[in-house]
Amino acid sequence: MENVKTIASDTHSFCLTYGDKDYIVNKLGIQTHDKEIVLYEGSSVEEVYTLSDEYLENLDKLVFLTEEELYFVYNIYKKRKQLDRLFSKQCNEKVLEGIIEKLVKRENLPDWFNNNISEARKILESILKKHVATTLEMSGLMEFWNIHRYFQGLVELANKDAIFEHELENHSIKVRLHTYIVIDYVHKALTKLGYKIKGEVLNAAKYGVPQTRERYVLIGVYSPKEDVEIPMPSPIIDDPRKYITVREAIKDLEAIEPTTGTMDEIQRRINLPTINSYYRKLVMKDGYRAINNHVCTATRELSLERFEQIEPGKNFHSLPDELKLQYENPSRTQNTVYRRLDPNLPSETVVNVRKSMWIHPKYNRAISAREAARLQSFPDDYIFYGTKDSVYQQIGNAVPPVLGRAVAEVVLELLGTDKKDYVTLLKY
Repeated sequence: MENVKTIASDTHSFCLTYGDKDYIVNKLGIQTHDKEIVLYEGSSVEEVYTLSDEYLENLDKLVFLTEEELYFVYNIYKKRKQLDRLFSKQCNEKVLEGIIEKLVKRENLPDWFNNNISEARKILESILKKHVATTLEMSGLMEFWNIHRYFQGLVELANKDAIFEHELENHSIKVRLHTYIVIDYVHKALTKLGYKIKGEVLNAAKYGVPQTRERYVLIGVYSPKEDVEIPMPSPIIDDPRKYITVREAIKDLEAIEPTTGTMDEIQRRINLPTINSYYRKLVMKDGYRAINNHVCTATRELSLERFEQIEPGKNFHSLPDELKLQYENPSRTQNTVYRRLDPNLPSETVVNVRKSMWIHPKYNRAISAREAARLQSFPDDYIFYGTKDSVYQQIGNAVPPVLGRAVAEVVLELLGTDKKDYVTLLKY
């Protein structure tokens, strides 16, 4: 589970529904928490609230667009300075034409609402024709989006049978949800079924992965009558100074230039590396010359300028302001973007490093898919298939195999498997 530092908070929570209220509250005895979300704030707040209250049993009559279409409208706003580029693709023009067709006044709805629909239609027709919009037009379009996002949010809650209240407060409309914490539910539901469970946050670096990825791992044994002692994987590296570093993980690949082609390209080593370290024994294979998925994205001129400015261990936020101008809100850009790896430390949590544009610790180029796989502890003979983005996403989404192996060894122990029957991590 991600965001493990908030594992026991309402950050990770389910919304209570009428259908599961009895089971969650009465049978499992889980405590619920109120969570307030502002769904709308704008110039029409009183009108919007009155209309939603009036149509609370028929909210779908207030929804004109699908969730995907409404997101497309928001995307127009986000890319308001690049509308020519957005609509250079005919498919995007088709989507907008479909949206415009749906924006027609409806009987029995108040004038202010129908006027908002008509105004949005005019703005979108103008954008479709000219591929440009004024600040005033964009402001009107966002007011339309805010109103309809609110109604769509209410419809989604109603369709999911959620227990909620909405109220007008301080020029905004808040929705109060009744929620319960995910980990509370998992623990109590499994215990009720007869499982003995134990869970901990595990740091992958402590198990030989060159990455400080933290994940919550829960192990359970079905034992309704007897108590069971459940162990968790014991770290094999206790001292952070001895964690496997980025340099140890990928240095042997430095001499081999990654291609920028497709993921099925294979390179072959002329000289085989010496398998003389703990980590190399985990990921390398004697006599294996193939280098699969050593492919990355070609670096554009602007990206190269940024790469050149970023030191190991730093990221987007260390760039001079003139190299951040293309970002709408640079201060809110994630710390994972344009991260240059520090060769002397384990990597931070590996994500889709193609999207986040991670940088090689030594060279001004992107990290290859194979290098990302090394940071995740995938063995070299594990081959990924798919497009570039698909492969990078597969790698970023994965639980590091070496961490998974540490957990699997505990499961084997619980199942009574003799350790002589398999090679444990500690024996490397």
